[in-house]
This record gives sequence, C-alpha cells and structure tokens, in this order.
Amino acid sequence: RRVDFGYLLSSSHVTSRIAHGRVSGELTLGGRGVRGLNDLKGRFDARLGMTQAAAIPGLVQADQFLGLVTLNGSQFKEGRAKGVIGAGDATIDQFELSSDRIKVWSQGKIRLDNLRMDLEVIISTRNYRLGDEQLLAFAGQLALQSVFPVATLVEVNRILRDRTIYLDVTGSLRDPRLRLKPLEIIREEAVRFLVRELMVAASIRKD
Repeated sequence: RRVDFGYLLSSSHVTSRIAHGRVSGELTLGGRGVRGLNDLKGRFDARLGMTQAAAIPGLVQADQFLGLVTLNGSQFKEGRAKGVIGAGDATIDQFELSSDRIKVWSQGKIRLDNLRMDLEVIISTRNYRLGDEQLLAFAGQLALQSVFPVATLVEVNRILRDRTIYLDVTGSLRDPRLRLKPLEIIREEAVRFLVRELMVAASIRKD
C-alpha cells in the first residue's frame, strides 16, 4: 500500500531515479516448476496517485504531437493499472491516468525478460465543445450503438477534445519509440474508452 515506486525502482536494476508517484494495490505471482520469467503467472491491480508524467516511459516524448499542451512536468492526480502476467508478458488490460487537463489510456504488453513494449496509447486534452442538450442527445444515441464506425470516432473527438492523439509505443522502457496511428486502425476497446468518456461528461453536465 502506498509504495513510492521511484524508490522501489532505484533499489532494483534501474540505477537512476525516474520520477515521483504513489501506487496502492495488489500483485500476485505463482507458477509450477518456475525456472524463469516465462513460467510465472499472476495478476496486478493498482491505483496510482500524484504520478509525474516522466514516470511513464514514452509519455513526455509525446509532447511533440500535442501542440501547446505539454506533459513535461505534468502530474496526474489519479490512475489505474490492471492486467495479468503469463507467458513471459505483463499484459495491460487497463491503464489510465487523469489530471485536470489531460487523460491517458493504454493497453498492450511488456515483455518481462527484456522490458520491451508493444502498447496502444491515447492521449487527450479536455475541452467539451457542445451545449448540455446537444451533448446529452449525442450521448444517448451512442448508448444504443454496439459498433462504432470511424465517423463516430471523429465526432466524439470533435466534441470531447481539444486534441486527441493515438500512438503505438514500442521499443524498450529505456528507449521507447512513438508512432502516430490513423483513426481507421484504432481498436474497438479504444473507441469504447472515448465513448465512455463522453457518457461521463454528459452525466456530469446533467448533474
């Protein structure tokens, strides 16, 4: 509970302090005849608090795509990391960070033996563009949909965000590589994340 992961990393194979943050949660590991990382099985579910952007590999480098908004020096009030461990991978099912201005969402895998990443990331700034009645009407329409075409994603972006970028993050934790993705190849999970954000925004404005 409430582990300082900057200190935790400095006591492991990482020799330099990365950034500050707090994590509270659970990690379970097990396996039979464990001879290496590939034999481990487990799961993790953690809440993140007061996390600096520099603590997340590749996040600060995304500044180049965000225009006037900067992640350098940014701090996220809350977040969550949830996933499973198996076959030598840490599979991230849910990773989110939130601040007053910026939201980060991610899914993907990190290899345990070489710490190489294969992640899909959304970084977006908050800027709701419609009035209350329009936002509620659009959110109600989306609630009835099971499939979200590209046109819907474009409209959600227009309403919810000042700027939204979609990235593939690959390479090692020490040397992440970022590549912008077109809307046409965004996975359904990412679309549902954005739609959920719209529904939350509509609910807050209604209250």
